[in-house]
Amino acid sequence: MGEGLYISDAEIVVDGGEGLRTHALTEGAMLAAITVLIALMGRYISFMSFILPVPLGILVYRHGLRSGILVSVTSSFLVAITLSNLLFSVQVLIIGVLGIALGMGLRESFHFAQLLLVGVVSSVITFLLQIFVYSLLFGENLLTLAFEMWEKGLTQSLEFYQDLGFSPELIAESEEQVLIMVELLRTAIPLSLVMGGFLFTLVNLGVIRFILRRLGDTSIPWLPPFSTWQWPWYFVYGIIFGLSFSVLSLYTTSEIWHIIAINLYFFFLYAFVIQGFAIIWFYLNTYNVNKILRIILIFLIIQSGNFFSIAIAFFGIFDTWFDFRKLKKGNETEV
Repeated sequence: MGEGLYISDAEIVVDGGEGLRTHALTEGAMLAAITVLIALMGRYISFMSFILPVPLGILVYRHGLRSGILVSVTSSFLVAITLSNLLFSVQVLIIGVLGIALGMGLRESFHFAQLLLVGVVSSVITFLLQIFVYSLLFGENLLTLAFEMWEKGLTQSLEFYQDLGFSPELIAESEEQVLIMVELLRTAIPLSLVMGGFLFTLVNLGVIRFILRRLGDTSIPWLPPFSTWQWPWYFVYGIIFGLSFSVLSLYTTSEIWHIIAINLYFFFLYAFVIQGFAIIWFYLNTYNVNKILRIILIFLIIQSGNFFSIAIAFFGIFDTWFDFRKLKKGNETEV
């Protein structure tokens, strides 16, 4: 046989395997370079760090966990050499956890709700790990520092208003509202972490999906149309438990019940507010209301205050039982 021709099927398989490995290494090296580039840009343009997990997610999805871990460690090492900054390189390594988790979820053909759960859990873990590493290296709590800076900024704002000649009564009222807001934010840290993880996951999964679709892969799951969003009926228990723990906190000295109550109540309340807006959007869409007018109407409702928000939340709650849009009859899938 001529030189360069394959002699057996076994050799064909081996050669093909080597070709695939070479392709994986080439793609891995390219995505590692992109990860480092995004990390360097994120050093100076903060929002770029938000999509740092994207290259790792694509790599793990296409070539497996081992490739993702190798590129994650390599990227972190290269960032450490380039910037001579140990903390930032560790952050790059930690943030990569989300990309690896999403890549594995996509590789296992998870549906959207599963991917979202994996992403939110991974995001919360990355946030907590970053706080832990910062505390370990500098001996200070990152959350405490953030709240101190925020309180300092608000105090300076109040002093500015005082210098402008605002009445002492108005300043005192504003200061009281600021203190209540700070305390509420401290209490709602778990909720903030979950909501931040939700946003972090959506952005990265959306960018991953966009890139893979450009490469011809249309199998990546995504959100259903907003007008069809509907939570499972048992989400109502979240609000019930939140209110129950709130009552319980009045009869105990432990703050833990108050923290649980606030986070449960607001998480599920906002979930049903979103569902209420989905119902409104559904009917506006049904009657062919102009999209710009729909957005303006939703914005005006949001700006109308807590009363309308709670009313819309109840609208969403009742929808879980009465199915105003007849989605269950049409075999629509719940979010």
